Amino acid sequence: MKDKRTIEITKVNLLGLLFLPVLSIFFIAYFYIWKFPNFDAYIDSPLRLFYLVLLALFSIFIHELIHAIFFAAFSENGWCDVKIGILWRKLTPYAHCRKPLLVFQYRIALLMPGIILGLVPMIAGMVFGKFFTFFFGAFMLFSAGGDIIIYLLSLKIPKNKLLLDHPTECGFYIIDKKENHD
Repeated sequence: MKDKRTIEITKVNLLGLLFLPVLSIFFIAYFYIWKFPNFDAYIDSPLRLFYLVLLALFSIFIHELIHAIFFAAFSENGWCDVKIGILWRKLTPYAHCRKPLLVFQYRIALLMPGIILGLVPMIAGMVFGKFFTFFFGAFMLFSAGGDIIIYLLSLKIPKNKLLLDHPTECGFYIIDKKENHD
């Protein structure tokens, strides 16, 4: 029997707003250390603004690709078990693993985009005083808010279970190892 653990995408988006106060603490720290940046240097023309929007969209695709890479690495059939797409009704890109993973594997696949694209650039930007790098990392960490919420949903799951990514909702199914006869 599968135990379903999901959360509505609208609720995820609202809960994601709770990360803004945490991120604002990092922005205050950045501004304290490095002073307020000159935004004109970043948005000095409509073309540069267009490039920034393209970078944001491309980064969201890379975010999902990172999920897919880790799903493929952990899944027994590799890329054959992975699907990448967009839920057009909700304008939500996704990466989905069709086979169950061990709890720790699923958690790693959930968190890696936020770490690679979010946390690492944000810390590097803070350390080296590069506002664009810092802002990009903060944006990508905020974008990983849904992944963090799903990770939090998984924290009470015993390690001897398997997690099967839900194909259309934010969340997963909990499966006993002995029930998994795929």
